[in-house]
Formats: sequence, structure tokens, C-alpha cells
Amino acid sequence: MGIVNLILMIVFGAAAITLAILMAIFVLPEKKRNRLSGFFCMLHDLFNFKLGLAEVIIKVCTIAGCLFTATFGLIYTFTGFVEVPNGWSSQVVWQGYIGLIMMIAGPVYIYVLGTLLIKFLHMADNMVELNKKTARTAKAEPAPAPAPKAEPKKPAAPQP
Repeated sequence: MGIVNLILMIVFGAAAITLAILMAIFVLPEKKRNRLSGFFCMLHDLFNFKLGLAEVIIKVCTIAGCLFTATFGLIYTFTGFVEVPNGWSSQVVWQGYIGLIMMIAGPVYIYVLGTLLIKFLHMADNMVELNKKTARTAKAEPAPAPAPKAEPKKPAAPQP
């Protein structure tokens, strides 16, 4: 079974590299954008990062993480009983306070993390936009020509 997996990995790896090279040649260049339609146009926008999918993915993961930690904390609050050995017997101890802490602090932590990630994305977008604007103004306004060097003046001869 191992040799079959190795062969499949090599075949699919080679196919993935070949498709990536073909996409880089025929789909991703900006000059080919006008000739693409449908699925290939969507691929062009996706892999040139024109679709804002990262922000949507971060938002969905943040919401799912908040809901998961709140739900898990609620469940752990009511099922947080642990059996602790105590010599020849054992004692059941409630550790549901960990669930309460998770239910409150978990969503707050995940929300702050998701907000920071989105802010970093906005900051990166603003930097790219600023770089484009400064590149345009640098090309539009040529540097001023250097001023001609002033020749030292010779003292005028005294007139009689």
C-alpha cells in the first residue's frame, strides 16, 4: 500500500506543479484579464488577491471560535466533575469554574484576535495603496534640474 501512495503523491504533485505553471502563464498575467471569462476570470481575481476572501474567512472563523468556546465552556461548567484519588477512596471535585472562565474569556480573546487580524489586513491594504500613489506622483513630477553653477566673479578693474 505504501508504494501506491508514493506513486499517487508523485503523480498528483507533478499535476499540481504543472497546473500552477500553466495558470501563471495563461491566467494570472494582468494583460490576459480581458480575454478571460467565467471560471478563469474568477481564478484570476482570486489568485491576484482582488477578492477580499481573507477578511471574510477571518470573520467566519472568529464567529465560529466565539460560539465554540462559549458552548464548550457552558458544557464544561455542568460536566466539570473530576475524580481525585484520596488514599484508598476517591473524591469527586467540581472544576466547572474553568468552564465559566472559558465561557467569558474565550470569546473575548478570540474576538480581539480576529479584530487585530482584520486591522492588519486593512493596514496592509492602505500601505499598498499609499505605495501606488507615491509611485504615481514620483513618475508624474520629474526631479528639478540642477541649478547652473555660478562662476566666481572677477574683480572689475578700476577706471581712471
